[in-house]
Amino acid sequence: LHTTFQKGTLEFFMVGPHGRVALLAQRLAACFSIPAAYAIAAGLAVWLTVSLKVGFAAPRFFLALPLLFLTFAALVALVFLLLTLARKTGLVVGATIAVMLFSNIIGAVRTYLRFEEQIRGESVPRLLSASVEALYYITPNINMIPKGMAATLSGARFPITWEAASTACFAAGCLAAAFFLLSRRDL
Repeated sequence: LHTTFQKGTLEFFMVGPHGRVALLAQRLAACFSIPAAYAIAAGLAVWLTVSLKVGFAAPRFFLALPLLFLTFAALVALVFLLLTLARKTGLVVGATIAVMLFSNIIGAVRTYLRFEEQIRGESVPRLLSASVEALYYITPNINMIPKGMAATLSGARFPITWEAASTACFAAGCLAAAFFLLSRRDL
């Protein structure tokens, strides 16, 4: 991100003066078209595959596309934040993968703890359970995609859940932090 401000925007600055935050907002709008395209492409591919396999095309499946977009948008927001903090692309890619892997691990631990409590009847320490729940809602939740798709395909109500809300808050927090840091930094 920092190198594009130095070498690729001379024509843009010659047209008129633009602030760094406005420039980032324009680039962000362009970058959010990528998650939208990914969500549409993934949704169409899965819908077509399932339709050909089952022999029935359910348009209800497309109600899950906002969940796909939300997940991809959270990734883009995280990358924008990390690009304003770090100057190394490899570090940004590694940190993004680490955050998403950590999110998946927390989701799996949460599922396991609920299994222990509900099926086996064993009690889990309250501090451990509360810590896992807090981390689950702080990190972006990829685990909501299969649940949301299953709910929409089965005819259930569109799942606007706490997972989706917390992922949207994560994305908004990353973008707000990136805008704040970029407006305070000398490039």
